[in-house]
Amino acid sequence: MSLSQVREGIVSRLESIAGLRVYSEPPASVNQFPAVIIGRTGIAAAYDLTMKGGGVRYTLEVLVVVASGDAVEAWSGLEAYVQPTGAASVKAALDGDLDGAAQWARVTGAAKVGQVSYRRTSFWGAAFQLEVQSDG
Repeated sequence: MSLSQVREGIVSRLESIAGLRVYSEPPASVNQFPAVIIGRTGIAAAYDLTMKGGGVRYTLEVLVVVASGDAVEAWSGLEAYVQPTGAASVKAALDGDLDGAAQWARVTGAAKVGQVSYRRTSFWGAAFQLEVQSDG
């Protein structure tokens, strides 16, 4: 699977979370919340993961942002996305085969939860790390 197909699978799975605006391309600004931005920068790739020389593992960042400027309200808004299970869980939405776009995908963590920056603007949010295994 290509990286574009993997990204399409990510978008498809995240669109299953009710009320979450999914930006499939990094927008110039974010004005609809809550929102998720799938980055095009900082992607890491590991190659030749099988003895036959095939396979690639991508590591991507998925950024979820909420609108509130109030810390208590922001934490409340972020909590459902950070939980490992549930209807709004980013991990629950993305763990699996990304609707056939990958062999497997898994959210390994949320490295940043709190104030995050996107295009020099501060938001309350969470930056999730996603590993995706493809057959190459």
